[in-house]
Amino acid sequence: MINAIIGITGCNRKYYSSALLTSINKFIDEYSKKIKLTCIYVDNGSTEPGLIEMLNEFKSKKVIDHLVLRKERDPARDEWHGKNAILDLCNLDEDVPILFFQDDTQIVSLKGLYNIIVDFVNTDIVHMSISGVRRVTTDAKAEVNAQKIVSQITNSKYWFNRDLHLGTTGIYKSSLFKKIGNYKIDIDEKTYDGFTSCEDFMDSLAKEKADFKYSIWPHVPCAISIWNDPRGLHALVRGDRRYGYYVPPDEKSGLYYELLTDDEYDFLMENSIPSSFLELAKPINWQYARDEKGDLRKYDKTEIRNEGPVCTFDNTVIREEKKENKVDLTNHSGFKFVKM
Repeated sequence: MINAIIGITGCNRKYYSSALLTSINKFIDEYSKKIKLTCIYVDNGSTEPGLIEMLNEFKSKKVIDHLVLRKERDPARDEWHGKNAILDLCNLDEDVPILFFQDDTQIVSLKGLYNIIVDFVNTDIVHMSISGVRRVTTDAKAEVNAQKIVSQITNSKYWFNRDLHLGTTGIYKSSLFKKIGNYKIDIDEKTYDGFTSCEDFMDSLAKEKADFKYSIWPHVPCAISIWNDPRGLHALVRGDRRYGYYVPPDEKSGLYYELLTDDEYDFLMENSIPSSFLELAKPINWQYARDEKGDLRKYDKTEIRNEGPVCTFDNTVIREEKKENKVDLTNHSGFKFVKM
């Protein structure tokens, strides 16, 4: 049996975390005899009503094994504090795969997740992305002109990744962090979005000290982001505010996207091109935004903040969406907007 760790960082997005944990629960139900999964969830100072109670319910159901509730907020560094709390609970002397998820993600292929874990522990790579992204990004990353890699264990296909970068999410060898250490908290330089630039620092360390010389791209990723703001993004947490439309998952399933069946996964594995978000996403009673080329639309985070709506974490409206930028909800009749 393979041991694996899932580490989740979350902050004031109960709906998203609930859907992610529900999809993990389904994976545990189906693969617990093959994968011994340890799930660590770190909450970064949330005050959203019902969120902590929801997390404790998943802990009581043994979906979450370790629940860490950080009291203090440090918005520019919360992600790195959360990841360090996860690493502190891991035995880095055992080379166990660690899967880092943020709370705005959902697993969409259980078989895909299982195959990725199995294949990853049998490679010498230290990090791999596992989430489906836009078609334009998939085409830019997957080196489809090179020879594909086919697993002798699962028959899954992989491609060399043109973009060699240690991302904040994906699957990692725990030995990587034994070599490069925890995430650096005291970096003051910030990215355009207000977070400290620790990601680039860790990427440099991985290339210098941990043999991070190449990576591969899964032909069929197993997870995707929850982009259900009708403009093409998700609700953003910045400081003590939530920006954008904050929409709950399907009430019956608890999910935003349908799970791929094994047959659907196998069909995608036989395609000649790697799967993007478009092939993986089957929204339940809603539609995601598309650009003029039919790809997933990526709306600008700055515009989301400028346009609103802006709310506190208890959904009290601070500022409604600007009328001149009002979202057309014609194709979003399945949305259940939160009453604010």
